Amino acid sequence: MTIVRPEPVRTCIVTRVKRPKRQLIRVVRTPEGEVRCDSSGRLNGRGAYLSLDDGCVQTALARGILSRQLGVVIDNAKALSLIEQVESERLARVAGSAR
Repeated sequence: MTIVRPEPVRTCIVTRVKRPKRQLIRVVRTPEGEVRCDSSGRLNGRGAYLSLDDGCVQTALARGILSRQLGVVIDNAKALSLIEQVESERLARVAGSAR
């Protein structure tokens, strides 16, 4: 008899839609204060989840939602870097699911 565990569910901070954890991207503020995309989902620090939608990260940054959730000020340089990281992660996941 095998035990089937339910898949963890998380909520996107922008759309407020609940989805399985693997269908969202985790953004984390590390203990050192660095903000980055967490592709493994296991980095230490305060995390927030975003949908794989094209403009979700831009909306989170423009409205200040991500800054509030992570408790850190995100300047333009950090924002651009984060957008690139999330976009590359999103493209990798979309390409991986197309297989």
